[in-house]
Amino acid sequence: MLSLPVNEGSFAADAEVSKADGLGKEAVEGGDAGEKVTVLLVDDNQELLATVSDAMGRSYNVVTASDGAEALGVIDQREDIDVVISDFMMPGMDGAELCRRVKSNVKYSHIPFIILTAKTDSEAKEEGMECGADVYIEKPFTIKQLRLQIANMLKTRELFYARMSSGGISAENPVADAPYLNRLDAEFLTTLNEYMKENVSDEEFSIDMMAEKMAMSRSSFYRKLKGVTGMTPVDYLKNFRLEYAAKLLTDGERVTEVAMLAGFSSSSYFAKCFKAKFGVIPKEYVASCQ
Repeated sequence: MLSLPVNEGSFAADAEVSKADGLGKEAVEGGDAGEKVTVLLVDDNQELLATVSDAMGRSYNVVTASDGAEALGVIDQREDIDVVISDFMMPGMDGAELCRRVKSNVKYSHIPFIILTAKTDSEAKEEGMECGADVYIEKPFTIKQLRLQIANMLKTRELFYARMSSGGISAENPVADAPYLNRLDAEFLTTLNEYMKENVSDEEFSIDMMAEKMAMSRSSFYRKLKGVTGMTPVDYLKNFRLEYAAKLLTDGERVTEVAMLAGFSSSSYFAKCFKAKFGVIPKEYVASCQ
């Protein structure tokens, strides 16, 4: 059960402090103008759930569930859940079991999970960590504290996305450069990247083939890859091809052959995409590496 300062004045005060703390609207909402983060709140106390939902709704799209089983159904049916916030103690499926099921299912193991609890003993904290929770918050707490915690989690994720898309993290082996990925997400990327490398020269290699390899529907695969890397499958495949091409160039492959080896049907399109990513055309890239 949530324990919060529920008077309207407290919430109003919290709503005004984000910029003063260095976290303005973009940080709180995930950085995309006009696109709010969707938060799933889970608690069996309906009155508090409604109160907290109303307060959080000023910064987020809020979805609610009254127990773990209902929350699992929401996560499975919707494709826009960005963060789960769950009470620890609930009848039926509690917060720890909900977290364990989310983090053990590759379809949504990437979703950040916050556990709220009034239990402060070490055994409860250990259980919270063992189930895979990203953050463990003790009660009582404020809406401001919760919002800042979400903002920090999303900021960390956005930094990882930026490094991934810019080449700061190797597309061929992102796990080595991002050890904080959980086990299922790391295995997901490793399996996917190995399959992509095997087929990178195939111009007909498609998103449907990638989804089938990962035993997912196209929509589930899209949600998973976007959640883990911040890129759509189309962008991720193109990024992978370009980084693979850059490695071939570094290894001494001829520029005229690299486009074909990396799966580009047109040398001119390859050069255009390569320059957009690396800032130089392939020949200039080779010269800079010598």
